[in-house]
Amino acid sequence: LFQSFGMPLNTIQFEALFRETSYNVISKCRTTSKKLEALLLGQAGFLSDNIIDDYAKELQELYRSLARKFELTPHTKGQWNFLRMRPQSFPPVRIVQLSNLLSNGLTFSKILDCDEISEVHKLFSINLNNYWRTHYYIDKEGKQSNHNPGKGFIEKIVINTIAPLIFLYGKETDNETLQEKAIQFLENTRAEHNNITRMWTNAGIELNNAMETQGVIELYKNYCLKKDCLRCRIGYKILKTACQP
Repeated sequence: LFQSFGMPLNTIQFEALFRETSYNVISKCRTTSKKLEALLLGQAGFLSDNIIDDYAKELQELYRSLARKFELTPHTKGQWNFLRMRPQSFPPVRIVQLSNLLSNGLTFSKILDCDEISEVHKLFSINLNNYWRTHYYIDKEGKQSNHNPGKGFIEKIVINTIAPLIFLYGKETDNETLQEKAIQFLENTRAEHNNITRMWTNAGIELNNAMETQGVIELYKNYCLKKDCLRCRIGYKILKTACQP
């Protein structure tokens, strides 16, 4: 989940933030959104500067207390990527969104209880405080926004995190219903649009949902990139047809 919130340019940084903070510490601080905000923003290095506004100062003091209690060391703020990114996707905004979701009780069991993809989307509805409705960064005010994760962003989380985890959990527990649910979630999620999927559509392949786009991405990575056409059923058929007199 942390990796997904870092997509596409801060995936490694979000994973490092999770691992260096530890799930144990995060669990102890998820009792309130403000405490988890302070923990994760502080660990990310965003509370180390001279801060002016009152709410950010509260977060800074709270983080210092948590850092002493749990013996934490913050990241270097310069590790985060902001270039070629919309303000809604800035790392501080994503960290605050994630803090809000976790402190409001987002758990794997709640995700497993969802029967429809629409129910999954509802789990990612957040309600940030007034400070984050007008800030994209600590101490820098911007245009007002509710900063809810967009539909496209949630779909990426479904594709890259939720569906794979549900399928794996179903496989490990011999639960075919969960495996079918994971596939259903992908089938009910819009097709992805990226460089790989565009190559397939330009070649005349119609892609109707995320299940199909994930399929062609997997084919591309395992066969096309390796130029292993003879072991690919599609590549073999094309070559066989081309070689016929």
